[in-house]
Parts: sequence; structure tokens; C-alpha cells
Amino acid sequence: MSGRDPAGIEPVRLSDGRVLLRPWAAGDADAVYRACQDPQIRRWTRVPTPYPRELAQAFVAESPQRWARGLASFAVVEVATGEVVGSHGLVGPPDEGVAEIGYWTAPWGRRRGLTTAATRLVARWAFESLGLARLDWFAEAGNVASRRVAEAAGFVMEGVAARKLQQNGRQVDAWTAGLLPEYLDAPPPSRRVPWSPVEVCGDAVVLRAFRDDDLAALTAALTDPDIRLWNPDRWAGPSPAPRVLAAGQDWSSGTSTAWLISTPDDDALLGLVAVHSISEFQGTAEVGYWTAAQARGRGLATAAVGVAASWAFEELGLRRLDLLHATPNVASCRVAHKAGFALEGVQRASFVYGDDMAYDEHRHARLAPTR
Repeated sequence: MSGRDPAGIEPVRLSDGRVLLRPWAAGDADAVYRACQDPQIRRWTRVPTPYPRELAQAFVAESPQRWARGLASFAVVEVATGEVVGSHGLVGPPDEGVAEIGYWTAPWGRRRGLTTAATRLVARWAFESLGLARLDWFAEAGNVASRRVAEAAGFVMEGVAARKLQQNGRQVDAWTAGLLPEYLDAPPPSRRVPWSPVEVCGDAVVLRAFRDDDLAALTAALTDPDIRLWNPDRWAGPSPAPRVLAAGQDWSSGTSTAWLISTPDDDALLGLVAVHSISEFQGTAEVGYWTAAQARGRGLATAAVGVAASWAFEELGLRRLDLLHATPNVASCRVAHKAGFALEGVQRASFVYGDDMAYDEHRHARLAPTR
């Protein structure tokens, strides 16, 4: 089967007892319309914005034509509820034994393994019924949720393709991965592919990537005595801002992420929040933060910590986040409490801060929501 001379694919139904994959039907238009209002689907896919109901109706009506062109197009249905929870399939006709998969998941179907189950069903069908030798997966670098699904289904990360995809009128880098038939039952270890900074939005704050033009604002913020005192001693040199900027821009280890705090109305630098010491094996990480002097007393630190924590639980699948601060830092203690981190105890002489003294620390923790 060649992409230059596409042949149709006969529509099929696939199920593992938890999810059912079937061709789209006219009655699915409402679910498609609702799902495509979701900001995350709009951010990471090519779903148009705005997305009127007419587009949803056209999408489901055109399902037979997509199958006829060699594009498998499945509605993902949760068997227990009968509800449409996503879309899955081949985004292009198979060419020389290879095809690309694509999917999105409605907000009400996330974080329950349904899309991973659907991916395995599509993959096994593609290998066994279509005789494909390989499946490709591409996602904009930074789409952690899609990457977690792909890796859980057996895809092996292979690299970063510069400017591979066009998203919202921009050429963006893409994570790339491949799945071979033998990986379905015994996938080899995934290769470490660099993570890429991603913007995360909340109601009151925006967590954005570090930019080179932030250096002056970082330099000014890091002269603040409170920031210098209550942060690691490695920031205490005469010029820490370039080191902080470089560290914030580098997510390549997969063990640390950091954002600058701004607001939806103004992208000025108002603080920093990080999720670091990430252990995917243990499902744990630590949160750290500071706010610039002009931003204090506005609840921005609490909001930023909350947004970062939700991102870590939802996108990284972590089960626990720790938050530690020196016991005299009462402002940080208030932020931890308001952000939902429970105080668990005191660690004696636990950490050396900016004045080269080892302080006792309060240990707070927040657990992932029960699913």
C-alpha cells in the first residue's frame, strides 16, 4: 500500500473490553464539538480555533471518505459508559509499510489509560491486518501527555526533528518515536530524548519559558536579599543570573523543569517556579519557587505552585511532590499551606542556604489526586 497510490481500508471495530474503537457515526458530533473546545486539544493539535458545531458534524460525516483514502479513523468509546472519549487512527495512508498514528483525548477521558489502550489496539491491528512494518509517532516537543501515552504503548523515542510540524501557523520541533511489531509485547528501553520547555497557563498566572531577554530582569530580581538568602548557595556568587537563565532554559536531563512566572495580561518576570529532582521511577519530585519583590502579596506564588503541581501530576504522572523551606521562612510556609502541601515534619540542619548556614527545614508534601 503506497501513499502515492492510496488504497482504501475496510472499516473495522476493535475492542479490549475497556475501550471500543469504531468508525465515527452522526450521533458523535456533539462529543467531538465538546472535546474540541478544550484548550489543550487546541494547543497541541491542528483543530481549528474557533471550532463551531458545523466542523464537528462535517468531521463525523466524512469518516467513510477517510477510510476510503486509506486513513483509519476511529472514535474511541469507553465500554463501561458508552461515552466517546477520544479520536484515534492513521493520519496518512500507509506508505512502504509505514504509517503515522495520531490521537486526541477528551478532557473527561484522560488519565485512566484509555488512550494507551486504544493505541495498542490500533497498533496491533495495523501490524496484523494491514501488514505494516512500523508505526511513526510525532508530537510537538513539549507535549508531555502525548509522549507518555506513546511510550506506555511501546513506542521508542528516537530524537527531535527540527521544525518538523506546523502548529498554529508556526514551524515547531517535534519529538519522534517508532513502534515495531516486536515492541508491542516487549518494548526495548526508551532512549532519553530531551524535554522541551512548555508554557502552562492558569487563571491568575502563566508559567512561561525563559528567554534571553529576561537576563536584565533576572539580574535585578536576584539582587533581592530575601531571594538570595532563601535560595541555594550556588546562587550567591557575584553574577548568578546567567547561571539561572541557562539552567531554566535546559530541560534536557528530564529531571528538572523551570518556568518564569508572569500573568495573562503581562509577561513581565514576576518570579520563578521549578519542579526538580524528578524521579519517574519513584513518581516523585520537589517544588521550588520565589517571587520578585514587586509581585509579593498578590497570591502569585500560591497560584504558580498550584499550576506547577497540577502539571506535574497530570503530565508527568507523579504521585507525590515535596516542598521544603528553611523554618524561619514563614512566607514560604504560608504559600505551601495555601497550595495544598501538608506539613509533615522538620529536617534538622538539612540545607545550606545563601548565607552559608545550614538551616532546619519544614518538609511539606502534596499527593496526586485520587483517580
